[in-house]
Amino acid sequence: MRFILGVILYVSMYINNIFFHGTDKKMIIGVWQFGCVEVNTGYFDTYQFFENGTFKFNTNQNDETRRIISIGGTYTLNKNYLVLHTTFINEI
Repeated sequence: MRFILGVILYVSMYINNIFFHGTDKKMIIGVWQFGCVEVNTGYFDTYQFFENGTFKFNTNQNDETRRIISIGGTYTLNKNYLVLHTTFINEI
């Protein structure tokens, strides 16, 4: 759980950086992979942000010990903060 909160904090700081520099808010839309710019046999932790205000966090596909597969819900941008509202968790 601490790791997930750390990832959320990292993404939140990145979003803060986008707004601080006046970049277009639509830059968040897409797939963001945590910690690596390359794709191997599977994705590392990824966030997907969609135009309809929903998100999906997918855990590392290379980690065979994972219990949580994905977390999803809705997101809002409130001033300089990214707020994630979890509505589902897919577990093994």
